[in-house]
Amino acid sequence: MKRVILYTRVSTQEQSMGNSLQYQKTILENHCKNNNYEIVKYYEEDHSAKNFNRPKWIELSDYCKRNMNGVDTIIFSRWDRFSVNLEEAIAQIRHFKKLGIEVNSVENPLDMSNPDNKILLSLYLMLPEIEKENGL
Repeated sequence: MKRVILYTRVSTQEQSMGNSLQYQKTILENHCKNNNYEIVKYYEEDHSAKNFNRPKWIELSDYCKRNMNGVDTIIFSRWDRFSVNLEEAIAQIRHFKKLGIEVNSVENPLDMSNPDNKILLSLYLMLPEIEKENGL
C-alpha cells in the first residue's frame, strides 16, 4: 500500500475562486480511496507558491526527513498547488527524490522515471509562473 502525504494550498484570492482547501482535500482523499493509498499526514497551507519558504511546507519537509521510510509520495491536486516557481520546484522534486519520496499531482500525474515527462512538468510549472508575472 502506497503511503502518502496530502498537501493543499491556497491564497486568499484563490479561496474566493472556488479552489478551497476542502475542495482540494476531497479530491485527494477520493484519489487515495480509489487507489488504496494510506494517508499518513495532511498539510494545508495558506501561503503563496512563489517559493518554498512556507510554514507548512517546511513542516512537511522536516517530517519527511525524519520519516523517509514511512512516506512514498507527496500528492496535491494540481501542480500550481505545489509551486509557481519552476526552478525551486525542480530543486524540491530532486530533494525528495534523494529521500526516495515521489512528488506528484493527482489531476496531471507524471511518471517521473520517463525523461519525456520533464517537458510536461516544465510546462505545468511554468504556465502559472508566467500567469503570475503577467498579473493574470
